[in-house]
Amino acid sequence: RAYNSNIVNTYNEQPNLDKTYNTVDTLTPMEDWEILNDTCTILNFKCQKATINYDNLKYFAWFTTKLPFNAGPEQFRGLPGLILKVFNKEESLGFEVIEIQRPSTNNLPLFKKGDIATTAEGFKRIVMEAWNKEMEGINNIKVGDRIKLN
Repeated sequence: RAYNSNIVNTYNEQPNLDKTYNTVDTLTPMEDWEILNDTCTILNFKCQKATINYDNLKYFAWFTTKLPFNAGPEQFRGLPGLILKVFNKEESLGFEVIEIQRPSTNNLPLFKKGDIATTAEGFKRIVMEAWNKEMEGINNIKVGDRIKLN
């Protein structure tokens, strides 16, 4: 995702699919954060607390302005710094940073000519259709049948 953007491009490759997919999706804006005065330290970064009602749930986030990225785990973003911890009010769902590596040594996937462009919802349908086809084949196996496993 580009800095401060609600448009996400994701490279998807699945072992049971013979093609690669570039999903393009628009994230729900997260502009209604309320920044609170509470502070704490996470991984030696001074963090400030914020809260938001998102998807009918109340979330709390700890972010640092020492890392000037408008991003966070999953779809969380929109604060004036990097979100290092976020959790819902009940603390039944959340994320917390455990390590920051700089610079990244990962090889990021490149979108290739020939990748099929789709939405995230479209990609879910493609994966489910492939899975249903595999399950249909498994359900049709009879006792004594010989099958070839890949």
